[in-house]
Amino acid sequence: MEAFCLARKQMHKGLKEARNAYISDYLGEAIEENPKRFWSYIKQLNKEELGIADFEINGSIISDNKSKADLSNNQFSSVFTQEDLSNIPDIEYDRIPAIDSLSITMNGVAKQLSLLKTNKAFGPDAIPP
Repeated sequence: MEAFCLARKQMHKGLKEARNAYISDYLGEAIEENPKRFWSYIKQLNKEELGIADFEINGSIISDNKSKADLSNNQFSSVFTQEDLSNIPDIEYDRIPAIDSLSITMNGVAKQLSLLKTNKAFGPDAIPP
């Protein structure tokens, strides 16, 4: 068991050193040659989704998402005015042109993919071009 713990400790130390060396080389090279790549990496490190903080109501903590959503909804709906829906004008649909049918082909998709700029930053889906 002691040998396992020592091996695991050495492995984690080696991984940490390798990661630090890679980041040092990667960022050192990127900041001079491609600042966009550098800032893309920094932005990736700072991604943090905190969500909605817990609520405290009458001394009790509300932490489950459904209850927080219900409380937020009640608060927002209490501060907004109720609109008069009886006086909404009719929309003339004749003015809005119809969209032609779409034809999606393999060649069309391949063409659009070939037009992607690979040096651009990741999108919100974190998938690189």
